Amino acid sequence: MQDYQTPKKENIENWIMLAQTAMWLLYEASDEVENVSAKWQKYSEPKRAEGEKRTPSQTKKGAERLFLSFEKESYLPKKCEKGLGRKKGEIQIKRTRYKVEKKLKAVRRRKRKGEKQE
Repeated sequence: MQDYQTPKKENIENWIMLAQTAMWLLYEASDEVENVSAKWQKYSEPKRAEGEKRTPSQTKKGAERLFLSFEKESYLPKKCEKGLGRKKGEIQIKRTRYKVEKKLKAVRRRKRKGEKQE
């Protein structure tokens, strides 16, 4: 999210599209959500004219219940089987081991031998 909030033009456009999509989602969900308030808030249902939609903040409070009612299988991670691994009796080729050299010593050795440095 932090990358979207930089002053670059393409990031600003992406951020605006993200905000517009979120507001559109809240607008469309406003007919489907219930009035949700905290236990300490003893408000009754806000009075609205018939056909009037809920405000974005009212919709946001009730959206969690709506989204949790969706089918969960499509959002769950896919199950996969483990790989076959090595077959029994299969032998791995041994790696060639190289001598460890310190960089400073290698440079000094090249200078002594008269090799060019790259």
